[in-house]
This record gives sequence, C-alpha cells and structure tokens, in this order.
Amino acid sequence: MFGRPNKRPEKEEHSWKWLSRFAAIIMTVVYAVYVSNVVYNYIPFDSWWLDFLDTCVFYGPIVICAVTAVASVSNKGLIIRLAFLAVWVLIFLFSFFPETFYNIIY
Repeated sequence: MFGRPNKRPEKEEHSWKWLSRFAAIIMTVVYAVYVSNVVYNYIPFDSWWLDFLDTCVFYGPIVICAVTAVASVSNKGLIIRLAFLAVWVLIFLFSFFPETFYNIIY
C-alpha cells in the first residue's frame, strides 16, 4: 500500500526497446547506402532519394537517441518523464527552427 508505485507494464518497455532496435537497423542500412554512394556514385546528385538520405543521416541519430532514452525512462516516475519530454521538445524545436535558438539565447 505505501510501497513503491506499480511499474509500467513490461509490454510498453519492450515495445520501446523493439522500436529503438528497429531504428538502429534502419539507420545502419541508411549509412551503408549513403557511404557506398559516395564511393560508387550510383544515386544521381539531384534526386529526391539523395535528399531523403541526407535528411535521414542528419536527423537519424537524434531519433535513435530519443527512442533509446524513452525506452530507458519508460518505467521511471512522471517528473522524470516530463523533464525528459521537455528537453526533447527543445531539441527538436531548435533542430527544425534554428533561428528560434538564437532569438531565445541572444
């Protein structure tokens, strides 16, 4: 009754771990294609496919870090999860709108 509150179900934690593993595998494939394209140049320079790979290479590590961190805090308390969410909202906001960072800081 007065002990530690019930932890979140293991199923939710397992799904976040599965999602982080899937994201890591996809990013490994993206980096392999990206690097091999630098060597062999089989994707045209002005194609949408290369733009997509550039975007994945830029934002992929952020997504992997976010999903892995969510998996690690999924069974923590509400305050920890809200603090984590606030930090990642700022990271994504500053990634997509860098001028916002300069308006807030300077």
